[in-house]
Amino acid sequence: MTDTSFARIFVVGLGTIEPRGEVESPKLRRTDMGGWSQARYQRHVDQHRAEHTAEVVEALERIVREERIDHVAIAGNESAMALLRAQLTKPLAALVTELPRVGVGASEAEILREMLHVMPEHEARDETERVARMYDAYRAGRLAIIGLAGTRAALENGQVHELLLVASPDQLEGAHGATVADELVTKARQTDARVIFIEDPRLLAEAGGVGAILRYRLQRRAA
Repeated sequence: MTDTSFARIFVVGLGTIEPRGEVESPKLRRTDMGGWSQARYQRHVDQHRAEHTAEVVEALERIVREERIDHVAIAGNESAMALLRAQLTKPLAALVTELPRVGVGASEAEILREMLHVMPEHEARDETERVARMYDAYRAGRLAIIGLAGTRAALENGQVHELLLVASPDQLEGAHGATVADELVTKARQTDARVIFIEDPRLLAEAGGVGAILRYRLQRRAA
């Protein structure tokens, strides 16, 4: 939640909201000066706002990295939002959705309510696109694998960047789905791979409930 001099950052998860940081800069006011002095002062205001926005982006990137955040929702007045859109890095911008109905002074309860309203639709669209990218990469022989055997082997080799796993263990191929799911998640965390739970089991049906985006492929040695 940001304006041009103050931002509040929250982390939302499991139906709760927790303040995680603030970025505040001294407020600058327009004056009634004219001519050259006014133009110079306006440049100072613009630079001040750009620096504040850069600090907000830096704070967001740090929190996303440390907390392994998958989605970022932003809200604020239009001038602040325009500055923020312009300074978002490509990786951060890919995670962003906007909350147009939330004002800068919204309470934590209002923010949480809007997040719980907006994010399920956003996550459903995101997981559909993520699984489609995995299938496309796999079919093209690029950095992806599907199926339990291949995914397990890739995890053991430390190749997995993102593990895509059906949220309901009973949808996994083979017996003892919950045990297998625990095993895969444990291996992913041991190799610092991100775990993405896919709520719609139909998306991973072709893969038997599990697949992965890979960091690299193992090179085959010549015989």
